[in-house]
Amino acid sequence: FNRGSSAMQHYVASRPMFIDVEVMSADTRLVLGDQGIQAGPSSIGRGLSSLYKEII
Repeated sequence: FNRGSSAMQHYVASRPMFIDVEVMSADTRLVLGDQGIQAGPSSIGRGLSSLYKEII
């Protein structure tokens, strides 16, 4: 549970103070993939894993 909190702290620290819409959109595309809101739990899990690896 604490690892999720630490990952979020790293994510926030790695992004600009006033996050750019383009950065946020790129992160959303990484997590959701091409399917967008229709993405399934497994693809979202893979996307989050990729994002966390990028942060750390």
